[in-house]
This record gives sequence, structure tokens and C-alpha cells, in this order.
Amino acid sequence: MRAERAAFLKIVRAVYAYPDDVARDVARWRSSLDSAHIPAHHRPLLANAVRELDRAEACAEANTAFTRAAIDNFVHNPYAPEHLRVPKEEV
Repeated sequence: MRAERAAFLKIVRAVYAYPDDVARDVARWRSSLDSAHIPAHHRPLLANAVRELDRAEACAEANTAFTRAAIDNFVHNPYAPEHLRVPKEEV
């Protein structure tokens, strides 16, 4: 059971780190679309890419809300199965 608990804790920590990881990725993608690096004749093609990045951010927010709601059932919850119970300070 100890290995299962350790594996589950990794999942919980990944879920809690997800918003920061996604924000970093989207910021990196946005900077790669910086018009200073793109020839003027290609810039009109970026409009769709920018919309897709906005959509990616919205999807990340929805994913965060969903996964956090699921995981929070196990964090600091005395009713969660003991081998999956995660103390808040371990997250």
C-alpha cells in the first residue's frame, strides 16, 4: 500500500502543478508567435494561432477545475480511503 500511496501522491502533486506548467507553456508559445520574429507577409496567418492559444488557456482552466475537484476529494479528507488520503501539507 505504501507504493500505491506514493504513486498517488505524485499524481496529486502533478495536478496541483498543472496550472503553472500550462501557463509556462502558453507563455512560451505566445512568445514564439511574437511578431518581431515573424516576417510581415506571414503575420496575417497568426490570427488563428492566437485564437487557439486563447482557447488552450480556457481549456486549461476547465481541466484544472475538473482535476482539482476530483483530487480534492482525497486531500485532507478523513473519509477518503486511508491508502489514498493525502495530508494537505504533503501537496
